[in-house]
Amino acid sequence: FFKAECELQQNNYKEAVDDYDAYLARATDYPVFEASALMGKAVALEGLENYLEAARSMAAAVDKIDVKDPRHFQAAFSAGEFFQRAGHTPDAIKYFEMVAKDGSGDLKSRAAVNAAMLK
Repeated sequence: FFKAECELQQNNYKEAVDDYDAYLARATDYPVFEASALMGKAVALEGLENYLEAARSMAAAVDKIDVKDPRHFQAAFSAGEFFQRAGHTPDAIKYFEMVAKDGSGDLKSRAAVNAAMLK
């Protein structure tokens, strides 16, 4: 996990994805970083311009993160953005509406605008 995080910071996206995958394959042994690994993998996939897989990874992170964790709605918003970039409008709307309904602050407002613009 930590190696993947370093690779991500150095913009070595392919290596980061590979190392996140290696961690995720064994996440049941040490699950504390699972959601963070999914989010990191999504960012690395974005760097590789693989928006659909980035969206799927970020959506998986949303499912792992407790709704009370501040990362939950940020991850949901990011999933919406990745789905939008991938051309999967219904999925993008789903995640933007999730944030617009239950999120807070600026992120909630931005999600409402994004969802409305996609309809």
